[in-house]
Amino acid sequence: MQLLKESPLNYLFFKLLILSRSLPMGVSAFFWIAALFPLVCEGTPNGAPTSACSSLTPRHSGIAPKLTAAPFTVSVTKRGNTVRVRLFSSVGEEFEGFVLQARYNTDRSRIVDGHFTTKDGVTKTIDCSNGRQNTLTFVNPTRKREVVTDWTANTALDEDIIFRATVAKTFSEFWSEIDSSPVRIQNDGPYGSPSEPFYSDGNSLRADPVSKMYGGCSISKGCFGIPSGCISKEDCEVMVSYAKSKDGIFFQMHGILEDNNYIAMGISGDNKMGDDSVTECIRRQSRIIAHRSYNVGSQKSNNFLHELENGAYESEFVNGMGTCSFTLSYITETNGRTFNLANETYYILLAKGPMRNEKLSYHSSRESTQQPVNFNAFEVSEGEGVTDSIKIHGTFMVTAWVGFISLSILFARHFKASWENRTLCGVKIWFAMHRLLMLIALAFVAVAFIVIFVHKDGWNYETDNPHAILGCAATILGFLQPIMALFRPGPDHPKRPIFNWLHFTVGNGAQLIAVIAIFYAKKLETSGLEDNFYAVMAVFVIVYLLFHLFFQMHTWTSERKKNNEVKMLDLASRGGNTAQNGIPEKSLVNQALRQIFLGIYTIFVATILIALYALIGAA
Repeated sequence: MQLLKESPLNYLFFKLLILSRSLPMGVSAFFWIAALFPLVCEGTPNGAPTSACSSLTPRHSGIAPKLTAAPFTVSVTKRGNTVRVRLFSSVGEEFEGFVLQARYNTDRSRIVDGHFTTKDGVTKTIDCSNGRQNTLTFVNPTRKREVVTDWTANTALDEDIIFRATVAKTFSEFWSEIDSSPVRIQNDGPYGSPSEPFYSDGNSLRADPVSKMYGGCSISKGCFGIPSGCISKEDCEVMVSYAKSKDGIFFQMHGILEDNNYIAMGISGDNKMGDDSVTECIRRQSRIIAHRSYNVGSQKSNNFLHELENGAYESEFVNGMGTCSFTLSYITETNGRTFNLANETYYILLAKGPMRNEKLSYHSSRESTQQPVNFNAFEVSEGEGVTDSIKIHGTFMVTAWVGFISLSILFARHFKASWENRTLCGVKIWFAMHRLLMLIALAFVAVAFIVIFVHKDGWNYETDNPHAILGCAATILGFLQPIMALFRPGPDHPKRPIFNWLHFTVGNGAQLIAVIAIFYAKKLETSGLEDNFYAVMAVFVIVYLLFHLFFQMHTWTSERKKNNEVKMLDLASRGGNTAQNGIPEKSLVNQALRQIFLGIYTIFVATILIALYALIGAA
């Protein structure tokens, strides 16, 4: 399950096992190797796993750590009962991943009982050796120049400790056992974070902007952040605060920023992009610059106006977090439209994304306030969250592809020999069920497709997540199936085998692409799905493939015994030991077994769908 969670493309390789069912043994073996290869080469894109607790060494396909001097340093500064730890490069190198622990100076194999504090969205804690939050690692492999964190002992100590790190510059280049200088810990018990936190930017000490982000929200300033509800949890990816000042409304934007990316705030008359006044903060290596721009009507485009002068804004970039502050006049005019921030209310739009050709590209994250904001009030505004349209789209798509289509494929692939002498609506039962389930599924797909296009006001090509492209491809292939069926040759037509293989390839290809698209849906900011969505989908994929394997093996076994069963039928007819309709009793037992397992699979799919509905509904 974890493998499918970390890489949706693994499903592609698992699916090959089913597609190889009629291939020669040598070719089939190739598919098995192809399916297993990514499973042993999977990286860790979401931070160090707990299996690295002791060695602090990543499992990067057997790659050993570098033996040269590390270009990274761990520095420590004791403040009261808390240690401020800074991981950085003295030569300006950036890094993608890391793992950090406190260890005893006299026995550097032992972890000190303490905890890290992280609220920046760049780092996270994991639990090692029965401890809690005693190891710090990264959230995602975006490039970083430094990491700053606080560590506090959980129990009374009178010891020298060090902080040990492993730092990965890239996937294949990392250094281990990077130790800080020893620091003496003397306290009488557990303590919280220091009341006056600080951090080092390499040259000076100044107030920690991350710790100040959330202070004063709803008391001395208004706040709004991405994702929805993040302010109460203090884990916003992007956040803006606002307060009245002498000259206008004072804004502060904070966000996790990669190089050549932006965070942007728009002031709008509605909750959609168009005719908006926009201020964006852009990261240029370790600098943050601010621009003014505007969104054009319904064109979904952004036009640059000008760069703010140095004295018109303040900015800094620390620990992967960019911050910029600026003031908008109470009466602000943008592209001929006047915004009265003193007396009127407006929606706040927040977004982040990459820069392309010196322009704002399509946002990777975006949120709007639920209601227009009064800039004279100190409110914590909530975002729209996951809209009903998105939930309907997701619910209908998983119903179609996970539910109806998976059942339909099972009927067509494994039940052609069942109910041989019975019909439904004038055709064989397997075909009637296959056709009915497919038509219901396509109706669900059509509704989901229309709902999401209406919600998104059409199509946007500028996105790094392939969910939309894969979804469109699966939908097109899905609707191609019934069109192809209209031109199906007769059973004895010489071109019928060609049609059968085309029908099989298009149908299975559509399902394969659709399931990969569903996995990628989790990575969409607008989905709001939790990580356990991956687990539920992984269970579906594995069990679905196991049922295919069971039915296929049962078919092979039945075909192997077919000649014997024919002889048994002849003998039984002479001795009067014949089941109804002239079918041997053993054959009836086999068919009953397949039908029982079909019922079990139907119950399983219904359970999976209920779980997926619950996750989508809770998003």
